[in-house]
Amino acid sequence: MDWITGDALDQKIDTPEYNEILNLATRILSIPCNHQPEEIRISFRNMIGQGLARCFQGNCNYAKTMLNDAEKFILARNNEVSRYWYLLATGFTAIVTSLIGLIIWLNRNGMIYYMGIPAFWLILAACFGSLGALLSVIFRLGKSTMTPEAGKSLHYLEGFYRIIAGSISAVFISLSILSGFILPSVVKPETIHLWMLLGGFAAGASERLAPSLIGSVENNINKSLNTKRKK
Repeated sequence: MDWITGDALDQKIDTPEYNEILNLATRILSIPCNHQPEEIRISFRNMIGQGLARCFQGNCNYAKTMLNDAEKFILARNNEVSRYWYLLATGFTAIVTSLIGLIIWLNRNGMIYYMGIPAFWLILAACFGSLGALLSVIFRLGKSTMTPEAGKSLHYLEGFYRIIAGSISAVFISLSILSGFILPSVVKPETIHLWMLLGGFAAGASERLAPSLIGSVENNINKSLNTKRKK
């Protein structure tokens, strides 16, 4: 966006207040919006143009209001684009892992024969963990502020690895349940596989469950090592 002013107007607006408005307009114009549809970009620049017009007319307060509204408008649209990219990546990854889990379940007899019962249920728990991670993303997305300046690729990578992290956490928690490290008094042999799936889903949905369990394992190992050294 460019504008031309005459000599008389240049002398009139050569004041700190006008210069502040021009700097504000320049800063807002630098906000990336190339990823937005054309109608959004036109509306954004039209709001800035209206703000500059108010400035040149001497209405500085109205100019600042319009420019601030333009900034809020484009930041909100950018946040929507970021959410779309992130949800697209997480949703696609979760769908793929869910389909893998469904295929494994439909062919469970052969899968159990080739990989064994523990591995079969750990893989299913990992798939449940991806669904838990997707649910966590959906619940948290409306509360987070995102920006598309990092680019589409980074959003896709972050969304992909968020789901993968949920699956890995699910395997760790399910393995802990299977080994009796957690919930030994609650989990019964006849319901252990159900608890593995529930634990995997909870691990994917929670960002603190797996790290806290890892910390407990690390503390127990350190205590055991210290006890051996003392002996």
